[in-house]
Amino acid sequence: MRKSVWAIAIVCVMFVGCATTQTVSQPPTVDVTGAWSGTYVGSAGSGIMSMTLQQVDANVTGDINISGAPQFSGSLRGIVSGDTLEYNGPGGVAAEMIVKANEMHGLSRFGNRLLLQRQ
Repeated sequence: MRKSVWAIAIVCVMFVGCATTQTVSQPPTVDVTGAWSGTYVGSAGSGIMSMTLQQVDANVTGDINISGAPQFSGSLRGIVSGDTLEYNGPGGVAAEMIVKANEMHGLSRFGNRLLLQRQ
């Protein structure tokens, strides 16, 4: 009985760890450090958003502010792989963005189209 409890606990920890880990599949080819602002557009509406990001190697930290949605505004963490930024923030906000020079665009976890420019 005791062995099966430990086996279940180990499997649960493995699944939780795999579900929350972002990995770098290739070295970053872009640096997203700085202030970004732009728009989001989705089925529930549209608005203004901004991010202030710090990148060290492939790791990104910073803040996100989404107009009219304080539950999705606050600290974020992400990772850059090639020219792609993936981030997770408060309230389950997350997105995958393609970065080209001073612009990034992509889709949020909620299906919103995002377009931001470096400030």
